[in-house]
Amino acid sequence: MPKFKKSLQEAATHQDKWLYLISHLENLQEVPPELQENIYKEFLHKAEICELTKEEFDKYQGSLKNYRDATNIQREIFEKGKLEGKAEGKVEGKVEEKIQIVRAMKLEGDNADKIARVTGLSLDEINKL
Repeated sequence: MPKFKKSLQEAATHQDKWLYLISHLENLQEVPPELQENIYKEFLHKAEICELTKEEFDKYQGSLKNYRDATNIQREIFEKGKLEGKAEGKVEGKVEEKIQIVRAMKLEGDNADKIARVTGLSLDEINKL
């Protein structure tokens, strides 16, 4: 880009920064402070990938696959744990609800047989409460 003559310090707009980046890509050794935004970092990362040999690229792709596989496994485990936790919470909630019903019925003077029919709990369970 022979017509683009601005320095990086003069590049005020994104267009100027892109033009600077493209015209100086071969000479950049590190990401300058003015180009620390994610879009420029991502571009430079992709440019580095383009420079890899076939063997390096294959290793890179394998590494990405391993990372994605591990991430998906962690996500699945998390989701499964979340579902199990919800189910466990529902069961605990139902048990707590039955305990409250038993206590309320006892306060009302209902006998254990009636409480057992209403709650589905055994007489032993009711008597323990």
